[in-house]
Amino acid sequence: MISDKKWNLLRLARICMVNLLWPFLAVAQQPGEELTGPMVTFRPEHQKPVSYGNGTVEVTLVTVDGRRVLRIAERETRSERTVLLPKDMAQVDTIGAYGNKLVVFGMVNGTVWEVAVVDWTVGKLVDGFICYGPSLSSSGRYIAFIKFSPPHVPGNFEDHYMLYDTGRDPGANRPPGVASDDRREVGRSVFPRGVGNQPGDNAGVPPGTEHVARSDFFWVPSSEQFLFADRIGSSGSLNLVFVDISSSGNVTVKTLEQPIRELCREPQNDIPRCNLLMRKVNFNEAGFSAVWEVVETRQLRTVQYSFSQFH
Repeated sequence: MISDKKWNLLRLARICMVNLLWPFLAVAQQPGEELTGPMVTFRPEHQKPVSYGNGTVEVTLVTVDGRRVLRIAERETRSERTVLLPKDMAQVDTIGAYGNKLVVFGMVNGTVWEVAVVDWTVGKLVDGFICYGPSLSSSGRYIAFIKFSPPHVPGNFEDHYMLYDTGRDPGANRPPGVASDDRREVGRSVFPRGVGNQPGDNAGVPPGTEHVARSDFFWVPSSEQFLFADRIGSSGSLNLVFVDISSSGNVTVKTLEQPIRELCREPQNDIPRCNLLMRKVNFNEAGFSAVWEVVETRQLRTVQYSFSQFH
């Protein structure tokens, strides 16, 4: 029987792997391959310049008395206002927008991310939450992310893949019975299937059956569709998960099973040792090509998939 203390240590190691490690792994690239992905390091003492602008507004990140602040300037009226970002957002990485909302991604520490939603027309922070690996759609309306799981709580956690709609109010982005300013139980669950969003529902999972992220979120260009890879415990397969958000906000989820053996090229009894990460995706009209990394050997495998394979 594995102690709660040991499971906590395993959980912390997995969080670090999923949300921080894979962008920095040294990879023996195959000829003609170029890997892309988030290159984010947590160095708040060396905050990089971050800004956002469109035809209506110009936003600049500044630091005042050690706090991160957005300086917002309207181009037409030349009016300017400032918004103080959450105190625990130690580092700001990107700023996006949807309508009158600014979407700010930052980091609390080396593994935990924080999302801040700001109404730039009134200069007010209107929502915020903590999570892992947030990713913004090209329109700026949707945020895909992994639900937060406290690393120091006893029990075995799994990854729940969530969706936040910046076009909706904070209360509409929380499940019934959860306060509109709750920072953990946020968004709607899109995977695993049948999972809702209640306090602690990503905890207490039997070891070996938990869902674990094996990629970032990859958005189809100029659409509200995204793709990611998931593995269930020590199973011999991964799930490629394709999420399609309709214009009315309805979500359709389709999956495709990818046997690990086909990519690892190892004997069957060694399959659980083979760690795979989906590092890059190139979309086309019929489907996409995915570049997989075999972590142990640092080898790359490129596979072509068709959308017609998903169910």
